[in-house]
Amino acid sequence: MKIHEIIRLDAPSATSARNHTIATSVGWGLALVLASLPFELYTGVPLAGLTFTNVEILVLAILALWALGLVLDRRLPQLPRSLLLPMIALLAIFCVSAAVAPEWRVAALKFTARQLQAALLALCLADQIALGGWPVARRFGLALIVGAVISATLGLLEISEAPLILALLAAFKDQPTMAGGLLRLSATFGYANIAAMFYEATLPICLAAVGLATSRRARWLLSAAALLLFAATLLTYSRAALLTTIAATLMIMLGAILLGRRAFVRGDATPALVAQSARRVVRLGMLLLALTAAVLLFSPTFRVRIAAPDVADWYRADYSVAALSGMAPNALLTTPVTLQNRGLVTWRSTGLRPVALSYHWLDPRTRRVVRYNGRRTLLPQPVDPGGALQVNANVQAPDKPGDYILAWDMVVEHSGWFSERGNPIAEVAVKVAGQPVASQPAPSAEPATMPQELIVRPAPPARSLLWSAALRIWRAHPLLGIGPDTFRHMYGPQLGLRIWDDRVHTNSLYLELLVGTGVVGLGAFLLLIALALWRAARLLARFGANDRTPHWWMVLGCAVALLTFLIHGVLDMFLEYTATVLLLWALIGALGSCESSKFKVKN
Repeated sequence: MKIHEIIRLDAPSATSARNHTIATSVGWGLALVLASLPFELYTGVPLAGLTFTNVEILVLAILALWALGLVLDRRLPQLPRSLLLPMIALLAIFCVSAAVAPEWRVAALKFTARQLQAALLALCLADQIALGGWPVARRFGLALIVGAVISATLGLLEISEAPLILALLAAFKDQPTMAGGLLRLSATFGYANIAAMFYEATLPICLAAVGLATSRRARWLLSAAALLLFAATLLTYSRAALLTTIAATLMIMLGAILLGRRAFVRGDATPALVAQSARRVVRLGMLLLALTAAVLLFSPTFRVRIAAPDVADWYRADYSVAALSGMAPNALLTTPVTLQNRGLVTWRSTGLRPVALSYHWLDPRTRRVVRYNGRRTLLPQPVDPGGALQVNANVQAPDKPGDYILAWDMVVEHSGWFSERGNPIAEVAVKVAGQPVASQPAPSAEPATMPQELIVRPAPPARSLLWSAALRIWRAHPLLGIGPDTFRHMYGPQLGLRIWDDRVHTNSLYLELLVGTGVVGLGAFLLLIALALWRAARLLARFGANDRTPHWWMVLGCAVALLTFLIHGVLDMFLEYTATVLLLWALIGALGSCESSKFKVKN
């Protein structure tokens, strides 16, 4: 045989091996992406004038590798047309709405780019599952569960407030999520509600995996993972997450009961095993619901958080203060102050975040802050809601003569001042004159960025106010809205606010899409979700005696996980955050691949 013939024969083999390597890399790369979703670092990497996070860079790398594999294989991705066309339509509406946004067009385009990246990831995942079938889907599901469990474990350790854990988690967020003096579990996420959404969407997949597990060891491990995810979700202290998690657990239990009943009617060996697995899932679900009931019954903190989510109502105080005729510069004295607890939680001077009485010094003419951190006066005993207490408060005068305002204020150490939550201060005019007292020690250290003015901040707008503002803005732009992710920059004037928090969204997935992309965008999104769920419902309805159970459990887990976004989305919005938006689109892609011939394997 001639040399050129040998080369011709060997070339296809080399090409096939290369393409197989790329395909394998894409599959494992997607698993790595799903496992790393909870671990987006707070600091991004600047590239080409934009900033990308570690997760976004990984996603882009996998998408590029997938595209290369498609080119080398000379094939089109295996994608369901029933979902592909609505996805394209939705992304096109996002693009048009962002392009015609009257303001904040750059923010709208960034949001659209994030949705486009997530949609491409969904298509890549659907293609890989369609090619590899159940083994690939199982790998993806386990990767998602493992990442969520590691994150939730770090979150449970975060509750202990160990310095090492807090330092580790600081790589993922600018600060922990606080509700008054209560630390809310946020783990490796930027905010507690994002963590709650991710855990509650992963929980149904974990419960479905319990039904799939064939060995006792795997069942115990997955059951422990489900308990851990459930506990972490509760400790985010999100009311919407509590309701959503209960609903998701009930839906998985109902699905397992229906599966077990159909298997029991058939009566052969394989369905009997299915029924046994279904009973395990139901028992685990009952345990999770019992855990919820126990927390509600025996945790006063949890009940307060659920009953009164507005932290401004937790810490309220009335002050009865004495007048001060005058003080020498830097002088230290004590004066009686009577405090009354008008809030919902007990004040304690012990623990990681003690409550104390303190003060600020202000310039009476300009109201500028002269001294922000005054001396602390610890409470000699706990003060229950409605209770009152008189203390001899320590006061140290400013070190320069002049007229000042002494502004009494309560503080929760490492959490903030009562005035920051809208509680009024008590003001006393004080004249500082005479010889300075040099022997007194300095008061508490000033913050790194001392406020120039003391502003009694109003509580964040209630959901009802945000929703009414969103509807008013939408009425002026009903078709395409004002551009996705721009409401947070524009709602202030609608509520008569001069300064507002531009991190606050509408607190509703549906209103956010309505005001951002109009009725066209909201309709396209709901159509896409409805088609994905209809696809799942049709598959579940066709479950027969010869179907392999992994198919059934996977569809059930992904469908319920997708429903968690719809339920929690009534009260929150998650399309802005990398981990949750990628998970949402990944679920759509997974449901789109479930009718692949790779799954239609008979027993």
